[in-house]
Amino acid sequence: MLRYGLITLGLIVLFRVIGLNAATVAAITGGLSIGVGFALQDVLKNFLGGIILLFEGTVRPGDWVDIGGTEGEVETLSIRSTVVKTFDNVEYIVPNQNWLNSVVTTYTRSSRRVRTRIPIGVSYDSDVRQVQKLLIDTALSHPLVLKDPAPGAALVNFGDSSVDFIVLVWVEDAKIKGKVAGELRFMIWDAFKANGIEIPYPQRDLHIRSGLEALQPAQLAAPQADGEASI
Repeated sequence: MLRYGLITLGLIVLFRVIGLNAATVAAITGGLSIGVGFALQDVLKNFLGGIILLFEGTVRPGDWVDIGGTEGEVETLSIRSTVVKTFDNVEYIVPNQNWLNSVVTTYTRSSRRVRTRIPIGVSYDSDVRQVQKLLIDTALSHPLVLKDPAPGAALVNFGDSSVDFIVLVWVEDAKIKGKVAGELRFMIWDAFKANGIEIPYPQRDLHIRSGLEALQPAQLAAPQADGEASI
């Protein structure tokens, strides 16, 4: 803001030096305002958006955000645009008006602590209470998982092929939630293998209730032509 204030002051001094009075400046700017307004409307929107962001503090450098499906850290915030840097070292230059016109997910506005979710399915032959305890104990054994709030494992669904759980764990910083989730998946895999708990493949049961009785034995035994499904 100081820089733009100095630029404005410099323009005023320049006008005085070259002898332009207020009426002349008003006439020039009035004639150009319509054309310049249309040409620079996006620039002005970004400029005003930057001022609003700076004063409101909605987004700050160091925040971990998700905008338009892109997740990363706010690296720099300027009057026209914001730079968001991802884990892949890719920098996205986001116009400031996008922060005002889009739904933005920020993981660090009030606190950097976040909860991450890990879905997992087990066989219907499993002891679900044993599975729940095993999932919680495995999560607690990870050094980056917070003990308070404590991790949890909820049974969320009876699926077509599995009993579905979701593991809920808290981490101290949003930047490490993906790393912790990946490591926990390996730990859960090893824990299930050690305790004989099966993660089932998707499967379907087919029950044919009628139709076969009408077919003759010769038809059942006849080879199928290409493209025809066999029974």
